[in-house]
Amino acid sequence: MSDAAAHKPSLREAHAQATRDRILDAFADLLTDTHPAEVSVPDVARRAGVGVATVYRHFPKKLDLFDSYASRNADDVLPLDQYDHPADRLRAVARNFALRETHYRVERFGPVIDEIRSRRRTATYAQWDTAIRRSLPDFDDNDRDRLCRTLGGLFTPWTYISLRDDGGLTPEEAVEALVGIVWSVLENAGANEEDWR
Repeated sequence: MSDAAAHKPSLREAHAQATRDRILDAFADLLTDTHPAEVSVPDVARRAGVGVATVYRHFPKKLDLFDSYASRNADDVLPLDQYDHPADRLRAVARNFALRETHYRVERFGPVIDEIRSRRRTATYAQWDTAIRRSLPDFDDNDRDRLCRTLGGLFTPWTYISLRDDGGLTPEEAVEALVGIVWSVLENAGANEEDWR
Protein backbone atom coordinates (compact mmCIF):
# COMPACT_ATOMS: atom_id res chain seq x y z
CA MET A 1 0.00 0.00 0.00
CA SER A 2 1.45 3.40 -0.97
CA ASP A 3 1.82 6.28 1.48
CA ALA A 4 -0.82 8.26 -0.43
CA ALA A 5 -3.34 5.45 -0.09
CA ALA A 6 -2.46 4.93 3.57
CA HIS A 7 -3.11 8.63 4.35
CA LYS A 8 -6.18 9.12 2.20
CA PRO A 9 -9.05 10.21 4.45
CA SER A 10 -12.12 8.03 4.59
CA LEU A 11 -15.38 9.33 3.16
CA ARG A 12 -16.57 10.04 6.72
CA GLU A 13 -13.38 11.97 7.54
CA ALA A 14 -13.61 13.93 4.29
CA HIS A 15 -17.25 14.80 5.01
CA ALA A 16 -16.38 15.87 8.58
CA GLN A 17 -13.57 18.10 7.29
CA ALA A 18 -15.87 19.61 4.66
CA THR A 19 -18.42 20.38 7.40
CA ARG A 20 -15.72 21.95 9.60
CA ASP A 21 -14.56 24.07 6.66
CA ARG A 22 -18.13 25.14 5.88
CA ILE A 23 -18.63 26.16 9.52
CA LEU A 24 -15.34 28.12 9.58
CA ASP A 25 -16.22 29.78 6.25
CA ALA A 26 -19.61 30.80 7.68
CA PHE A 27 -17.87 32.13 10.79
CA ALA A 28 -15.46 34.15 8.63
CA ASP A 29 -18.35 35.43 6.51
CA LEU A 30 -20.21 36.64 9.61
CA LEU A 31 -17.10 38.45 10.78
CA THR A 32 -17.10 40.73 7.76
CA ASP A 33 -19.96 42.74 9.26
CA THR A 34 -20.20 41.61 12.90
CA HIS A 35 -17.80 42.17 15.80
CA PRO A 36 -16.25 38.83 16.82
CA ALA A 37 -17.71 39.00 20.34
CA GLU A 38 -21.21 39.37 18.89
CA VAL A 39 -21.12 36.31 16.63
CA SER A 40 -23.29 33.55 18.10
CA VAL A 41 -23.13 29.81 17.51
CA PRO A 42 -26.73 29.77 16.20
CA ASP A 43 -25.77 32.50 13.71
CA VAL A 44 -22.82 30.42 12.53
CA ALA A 45 -25.00 27.31 12.23
CA ARG A 46 -27.63 29.16 10.18
CA ARG A 47 -25.02 30.66 7.87
CA ALA A 48 -23.30 27.26 7.42
CA GLY A 49 -26.59 25.46 6.82
CA VAL A 50 -26.06 23.02 9.69
CA GLY A 51 -27.64 22.50 13.09
CA VAL A 52 -26.33 24.12 16.25
CA ALA A 53 -25.47 20.64 17.57
CA THR A 54 -23.29 20.06 14.50
CA VAL A 55 -21.32 23.23 15.23
CA TYR A 56 -20.83 22.13 18.84
CA ARG A 57 -19.80 18.63 17.73
CA HIS A 58 -16.94 20.13 15.71
CA PHE A 59 -16.25 23.08 18.03
CA PRO A 60 -17.31 22.21 21.61
CA LYS A 61 -16.72 25.79 22.82
CA LYS A 62 -17.21 29.07 21.00
CA LEU A 63 -13.53 29.83 21.64
CA ASP A 64 -12.67 26.71 19.61
CA LEU A 65 -14.13 28.53 16.57
CA PHE A 66 -11.78 31.46 17.18
CA ASP A 67 -8.83 29.13 17.74
CA SER A 68 -9.48 27.09 14.59
CA TYR A 69 -10.10 30.19 12.49
CA ALA A 70 -6.91 31.86 13.71
CA SER A 71 -4.86 28.69 13.20
CA ARG A 72 -6.29 28.10 9.74
CA ASN A 73 -5.53 31.66 8.73
CA ALA A 74 -2.19 32.21 10.49
CA ASP A 75 0.04 34.17 8.18
CA ASP A 76 3.73 34.25 7.49
CA VAL A 77 5.66 37.44 8.06
CA LEU A 78 6.38 39.11 4.73
CA PRO A 79 10.09 39.57 4.03
CA LEU A 80 10.95 43.24 4.44
CA ASP A 81 13.67 43.07 1.80
CA GLN A 82 11.56 41.99 -1.18
CA TYR A 83 10.84 45.64 -2.11
CA ASP A 84 13.35 48.19 -3.41
CA HIS A 85 12.33 51.25 -1.42
CA PRO A 86 12.12 51.05 2.39
CA ALA A 87 8.77 52.83 2.58
CA ASP A 88 7.41 50.40 -0.04
CA ARG A 89 8.53 47.49 2.13
CA LEU A 90 6.72 48.91 5.13
CA ARG A 91 3.68 49.78 3.02
CA ALA A 92 3.47 46.22 1.63
CA VAL A 93 3.42 44.72 5.11
CA ALA A 94 0.88 47.30 6.32
CA ARG A 95 -1.33 46.55 3.31
CA ASN A 96 -1.19 42.90 4.31
CA PHE A 97 -2.59 44.01 7.69
CA ALA A 98 -5.42 45.74 5.81
CA LEU A 99 -6.15 42.69 3.65
CA ARG A 100 -6.24 40.43 6.70
CA GLU A 101 -8.05 42.82 9.06
CA THR A 102 -10.88 40.38 9.81
CA HIS A 103 -8.38 37.64 10.60
CA TYR A 104 -6.48 39.85 13.02
CA ARG A 105 -9.68 40.93 14.77
CA VAL A 106 -10.59 37.28 15.35
CA GLU A 107 -7.06 36.39 16.35
CA ARG A 108 -7.31 38.80 19.29
CA PHE A 109 -10.13 36.70 20.77
CA GLY A 110 -8.81 33.19 20.20
CA PRO A 111 -6.89 31.15 22.75
CA VAL A 112 -4.14 30.51 20.21
CA ILE A 113 -3.21 34.20 20.21
CA ASP A 114 -0.15 33.89 22.45
CA GLU A 115 1.42 31.22 20.24
CA ILE A 116 0.72 33.14 17.02
CA ARG A 117 1.97 36.41 18.49
CA SER A 118 5.11 34.73 19.78
CA ARG A 119 5.93 33.25 16.35
CA ARG A 120 5.23 36.54 14.61
CA ARG A 121 7.22 38.52 17.21
CA THR A 122 10.26 36.27 16.80
CA ALA A 123 10.21 36.46 13.00
CA THR A 124 9.58 40.21 12.96
CA TYR A 125 12.33 40.88 15.52
CA ALA A 126 14.82 38.94 13.37
CA GLN A 127 13.87 40.99 10.30
CA TRP A 128 14.18 44.31 12.13
CA ASP A 129 17.47 43.19 13.69
CA THR A 130 18.93 42.34 10.28
CA ALA A 131 17.79 45.64 8.77
CA ILE A 132 19.09 47.70 11.70
CA ARG A 133 22.48 45.92 11.77
CA ARG A 134 22.86 46.72 8.07
CA SER A 135 21.63 50.33 8.14
CA LEU A 136 22.68 51.48 11.63
CA PRO A 137 25.93 49.58 12.24
CA ASP A 138 27.05 51.91 15.06
CA PHE A 139 24.13 50.92 17.30
CA ASP A 140 25.23 48.93 20.31
CA ASP A 141 23.40 45.73 21.21
CA ASN A 142 21.16 47.37 23.83
CA ASP A 143 20.10 50.23 21.55
CA ARG A 144 19.48 47.84 18.65
CA ASP A 145 17.45 45.53 20.88
CA ARG A 146 15.36 48.43 22.19
CA LEU A 147 14.74 49.73 18.65
CA CYS A 148 13.80 46.23 17.39
CA ARG A 149 11.31 45.79 20.22
CA THR A 150 9.90 49.31 19.71
CA LEU A 151 9.41 48.78 15.98
CA GLY A 152 8.04 45.30 16.58
CA GLY A 153 5.52 46.73 19.03
CA LEU A 154 4.48 49.59 16.76
CA PHE A 155 4.38 47.87 13.41
CA THR A 156 1.65 45.35 14.18
CA PRO A 157 -1.80 44.48 12.88
CA TRP A 158 -3.22 45.72 16.19
CA THR A 159 -1.75 49.19 15.69
CA TYR A 160 -3.33 49.19 12.24
CA ILE A 161 -6.70 48.17 13.74
CA SER A 162 -6.39 50.84 16.43
CA LEU A 163 -5.78 53.47 13.76
CA ARG A 164 -8.89 52.23 11.95
CA ASP A 165 -11.15 51.97 15.01
CA ASP A 166 -9.90 54.72 17.32
CA GLY A 167 -8.58 57.07 14.65
CA GLY A 168 -11.48 56.56 12.24
CA LEU A 169 -9.05 56.17 9.35
CA THR A 170 -9.79 54.43 6.07
CA PRO A 171 -7.68 51.34 5.30
CA GLU A 172 -5.32 53.30 3.04
CA GLU A 173 -5.05 56.18 5.54
CA ALA A 174 -4.23 53.68 8.31
CA VAL A 175 -1.54 52.09 6.11
CA GLU A 176 0.06 55.45 5.39
CA ALA A 177 -0.17 56.55 9.04
CA LEU A 178 1.45 53.33 10.22
CA VAL A 179 4.26 53.66 7.68
CA GLY A 180 4.73 57.31 8.70
CA ILE A 181 4.94 56.46 12.40
CA VAL A 182 7.49 53.70 11.86
CA TRP A 183 9.54 55.76 9.41
CA SER A 184 9.62 58.64 11.94
CA VAL A 185 11.05 56.31 14.57
CA LEU A 186 13.67 55.08 12.10
CA GLU A 187 14.64 58.61 11.05
CA ASN A 188 14.87 59.65 14.70
CA ALA A 189 17.26 56.73 15.25
CA GLY A 190 19.46 58.03 12.43
CA ALA A 191 18.32 55.96 9.47
CA ASN A 192 17.96 57.40 6.01
CA GLU A 193 16.41 56.01 2.86
CA GLU A 194 19.70 55.04 1.26
CA ASP A 195 20.59 52.87 4.29
CA TRP A 196 17.41 50.84 3.84
CA ARG A 197 17.80 49.99 0.16
